[in-house]
Amino acid sequence: MLLGAFAEANSDVIHLDYKGCVLKALVEYIVTNSPGVLRSEGDGTDEGDFVSLIAAAMFFELPDLCEKVFNHISHVLSKNHSSLIAILEACQQEGPAVPAQLKELAVSCLVLNMDAFDMTAISLLSADSLEELLKCDTVHISEFRFFELVSHWANQNQEYHGCMVAGVKSSGLVPPERLLEAFEKQSMTSKEQHSVVFNRARGPVVWKNSLTTESSMPKHVTASGASDFLEYPPISCGRHEWTLDVVEKSQGDWIGMAIGNTCQLEWLGNQEGGWALGVDGRACHNKKTLSKGHPRFKQGSRVTLTLNLLPNEERNGTLCASIDDGKPFIVFENLRDELHSGNGGFVPAVWHFSGVKLRLVQIKQLED
Repeated sequence: MLLGAFAEANSDVIHLDYKGCVLKALVEYIVTNSPGVLRSEGDGTDEGDFVSLIAAAMFFELPDLCEKVFNHISHVLSKNHSSLIAILEACQQEGPAVPAQLKELAVSCLVLNMDAFDMTAISLLSADSLEELLKCDTVHISEFRFFELVSHWANQNQEYHGCMVAGVKSSGLVPPERLLEAFEKQSMTSKEQHSVVFNRARGPVVWKNSLTTESSMPKHVTASGASDFLEYPPISCGRHEWTLDVVEKSQGDWIGMAIGNTCQLEWLGNQEGGWALGVDGRACHNKKTLSKGHPRFKQGSRVTLTLNLLPNEERNGTLCASIDDGKPFIVFENLRDELHSGNGGFVPAVWHFSGVKLRLVQIKQLED
């Protein structure tokens, strides 16, 4: 048939759409019944060339050559699992031009050896090849490892990343119970991939009473005052810093922190679990004025507080303040002594009267 195609051609140029190594193997088989490509290794022929050769053998009705190439590919796959993906991808490209048994062989070998593949190899799969694996219910791999591989594939192939979850869910290929289990294990995978642990929602930090970054009391409220606490994980170690803007003020503004069961309606500086720096420059704790004469803040001021609970802190834990980029000064010390079982840790707090507005600019951890 091949020679007939040449003889009947009306053109001096014959377009067969095969690589040179494939045509060479076809001619060698016709002449010698044994193409050299099946006997030699490392001659530059890749896995896709063998799949093209078997497709050509089928097209030119050379069943013996087709069988020889099929047996050769089977032998290669039994020794070199890294060739599996290349063979499967070549089968996908050739489509029905290759025997269905070859594609089935590649898929069966893949599902039996998926634990042996690294992430780089999996990312080479096309969407069609991945679909073949998703449809297979005999994959010899743990659910966790399988989801890890598929997750990596999706992240490497951005074209499919956004729609992949919706596609899997609507396809019906995965039962709802397995899908739920997969999402649970996805969170475990994500946790292993980075060291950040979120103990709270990753939205903006807010004050508990107002649920915004601005702590305020309406001007018409005549209560004697109230405390507001930041919705933030209690601080029991490391060094943390938070910054407040004094949007509107009165003569009864206090900023600081609290620990344990602090009462919202009792002045922060009167409580055993409260530490407060006042607009008048006084620092109060547990019904005592511990120091005074500190720099004062006013309407429009920006106040930054730094809580240092590092083990090597020479004053055994301090709360320092700076106003409007001024020099930092120590407000409270020996704060590590206040940390004990049951009280959790410190949280930023403010005490204010009606009409006052204090806005949180930022809060961050400087050191672990």
